[in-house]
Amino acid sequence: MPLAAFLGRFPVTAPGTGAAISADPDDEAYVPPPLAGLFAELAGATLAGGLLRVHTPASSRQAYLACTRLVPDVEERFYPFAFDWQGREFALDIALDVRGPDGEADRPVLVVDPGSGTGLATGLGLDGWLTAAADEDAEPDPFARQAYAHWCEAVPEAGAPAFGQVVGYRIPLFLDGEDDVRNQELRDRAEYFDTCTELALLARRLPPGSGLSSPVTRPPRPRDRTAEAPDAD
Repeated sequence: MPLAAFLGRFPVTAPGTGAAISADPDDEAYVPPPLAGLFAELAGATLAGGLLRVHTPASSRQAYLACTRLVPDVEERFYPFAFDWQGREFALDIALDVRGPDGEADRPVLVVDPGSGTGLATGLGLDGWLTAAADEDAEPDPFARQAYAHWCEAVPEAGAPAFGQVVGYRIPLFLDGEDDVRNQELRDRAEYFDTCTELALLARRLPPGSGLSSPVTRPPRPRDRTAEAPDAD
């Protein structure tokens, strides 16, 4: 099973919330059928010491709204199911129904990356994505595992990001920020995603070849870095 192999490489290091899920689209605990099994088993779980987290129904709804602002194609199509330590959202296409050779629906996974201000189509369905991520020789590493280990070693006092935190870029990559630990810090996940989105939308409105002349600004970081616990819907 792809999920078993995936969890073999990225084991659960903090259990999920046991959040209720629903098949009713009008219910706040709704989870699309293609993801119901994943959420039933892992909603709110932390994998590999904070490398990756599985959404709860509540956090997925919040992520969906954030992703639609940055990547409009997400709206009414993609459903976020997990996010990594850098705040990248992994979302499954629940609208497209492409049948694979075995007759099963092969719905592609999309990566929404606030740091680069982009949405990246993986070209893989959920099972294919899980299988590829579980491959120890996968290039590029889908979750930048070595970079995460480097961050943890370089900034041990920060500890692993909590459920509502990510390691974000001080200056996003799309503003020529360096992909380096010196340009990273522990951030509130929602605030970081919103800030990157605002900057990305501004940058898209600029004429080609121009840049942002004013310094990159963002709201002050909260003193208490303890993030919210995942919802137990």
